[in-house]
Amino acid sequence: MAGIVLSVKPEELEAEVENMRAYLRTLKVHFDAINDTMKNTGNYWRGDAGDTDRIEFETAGRTFESIYLDLAKQPDKLLQIAGIYKSTETNIDSMNDMLRTDFFV
Repeated sequence: MAGIVLSVKPEELEAEVENMRAYLRTLKVHFDAINDTMKNTGNYWRGDAGDTDRIEFETAGRTFESIYLDLAKQPDKLLQIAGIYKSTETNIDSMNDMLRTDFFV
């Protein structure tokens, strides 16, 4: 990834984490609603076509769950990165305060 520079303030990153968590909650609610609807199609859509569609959706649902679980880990990772940024900035500030300034007169 040569030539790519990402610049973000830790506070902005933390704010985006909350947006991401809200989006993930909404995504899960919508998927669960679709999943419930698909499960209930067995009450009225019978036969090979309905069975095949429900099986295919179940497979896709497992893929969704896997992807969702991976995405759900990202907010915590971003908060960890923001914490590292803050800690590093604090350390740099404290080291900077300890530097001598009387070298050049």
